[in-house]
Amino acid sequence: MDQQSEVGMSVNEQVITPLRSERFLHTLLGWYVRTRENIDLGPFTNRDDASAALNRHIRQFQGVLRRDHGTQSHGMDIHDPESCDKQNCAICMEAHILSQTLQIGA
Repeated sequence: MDQQSEVGMSVNEQVITPLRSERFLHTLLGWYVRTRENIDLGPFTNRDDASAALNRHIRQFQGVLRRDHGTQSHGMDIHDPESCDKQNCAICMEAHILSQTLQIGA
């Protein structure tokens, strides 16, 4: 749905998607795949390799795990790297790279 068609719509008619609904995250280290489990996949050199890993992961865990929506508030994913229990977390890695980049630039 483009922005122009949303202008005349009420809030109830608009489709609101979470900001971090994308499973693929590209960082300076490579591509990560966000999972619902306690570990994210990656880094991979390209998105195709990440996608293949996701397909293998889904086949491996299909029908085994329950969907976990995580901590969300008003459609926004809330993530605190200081209290994250995930191993190899893509979002924590992104935050770490950003903090290193900011320290270098300071």
